Amino acid sequence: MALACPDYVKQAGVIGVPPAYAWNNDVALKLYAAKDQNARLYRAVDASSFKAKMSTLAIVTEWIICRFEGLADLTDAKLRVEAAWAAAIHPAYAKSLGFKMTKDPNFHNAAPVEGPVEIALAVLGRGHDRYTAGSIYLAEMVVKQAVLARYLMPGPKAFDAWLSDALKRAAALFPRTTEYDTSTGIYDATAEKPVPREFFDTAFQWSEAAAAKAIRDFLATLHPQSNPYLRSPDEMTAAGFPGKPYSF
Repeated sequence: MALACPDYVKQAGVIGVPPAYAWNNDVALKLYAAKDQNARLYRAVDASSFKAKMSTLAIVTEWIICRFEGLADLTDAKLRVEAAWAAAIHPAYAKSLGFKMTKDPNFHNAAPVEGPVEIALAVLGRGHDRYTAGSIYLAEMVVKQAVLARYLMPGPKAFDAWLSDALKRAAALFPRTTEYDTSTGIYDATAEKPVPREFFDTAFQWSEAAAAKAIRDFLATLHPQSNPYLRSPDEMTAAGFPGKPYSF
């Protein structure tokens, strides 16, 4: 079942608003291949745990997908985001989320909706790759996605306020407590607690029990037979998943 857009995104008034931003191949390349990241935003993202960063990447991607609700076919995008949320619980849940963008250089000149969606999915795929590999540079993909999301919003105030609050709460409740090893560039996040999707809603009353229930409820909605980006229970067991797949 496809994830419904969160209430706070609906309340932001961004869903389905026709694009008013400039969009062409040059803009697309600048946003996708940007090397100069927002240093302040990077520090705010990187202050939270590794799994919190993956959850942040998933929810920021969801803002982008929800923003285009009703303007394009988002079926595949929603399945990828759903799998990303599953991966945020444990990497074994999701297959590769790698996304191949349209090669035609003129595509973006005539695709102000489909083009941004492609970039968002490509960034999600790259971030997921870094997450599953344990790359300590996962925060870079979160920042890239946030910069893209902000550019696409019809007025960024609501998104900015939400993101600032979300990052502060994530750093407080799920702080990065370990120095990353820059000599290997790899971090093992196995022992970290997953961050449920509901955490990013300020109306969610946080507790360990409420978080566990949110994760269990989410896993109960997943159907790997209808989402090609999710692994079956047998595939998960073969991938080394500890315990019973799709339970928490």
